[in-house]
Amino acid sequence: MVSQTGAKLDVTQEVLVRILRVSEMSLITEPLCPTPDVYIVTPPLAEVKAMAEQIKPLATHVCLSANHNGALRLAIVGSDVVGEATWTGLEHPSVQAPAPSRPEANPHAFREVHLNVRALQSVLNSANVAKSTVACLCTGYCAVFYVYLNGQTDAYPTGQHASREGVNGVMNVRDM
Repeated sequence: MVSQTGAKLDVTQEVLVRILRVSEMSLITEPLCPTPDVYIVTPPLAEVKAMAEQIKPLATHVCLSANHNGALRLAIVGSDVVGEATWTGLEHPSVQAPAPSRPEANPHAFREVHLNVRALQSVLNSANVAKSTVACLCTGYCAVFYVYLNGQTDAYPTGQHASREGVNGVMNVRDM
């Protein structure tokens, strides 16, 4: 690493690694969350990351929202500042999931979740390796991100537990 003054630093980190037996693999499960209200293929994460980096000094929380008309919005949550970035014309993957708890009456209505900017940035840090990403929004509860590293887009999430083929990382972001 390089310090703020430009001096080179050697950084050592200890990471605990525990190798699991095959019989223990069943103990690892994805976090439980409600059926997502909307699934949307995000724009390139590098674009979203650039916008989130501009927002970070302005607010600690953001509102991530999407609708069934192909729009994704990243907005500042705060009383002192107002701002948003919107991407339109985005794809909705076809998923085999249970129907949302409430029927979608208006495809233009946004479903939203409030997130800590730092938590969102931890997902966006995968922008360097992500080929495509699907965001699943559970209104008022969490956002689940399926980050595809190998460019496969034919293995989109299939409900509560994603198909493991093609999905190289899942980040469930929830702000209490």
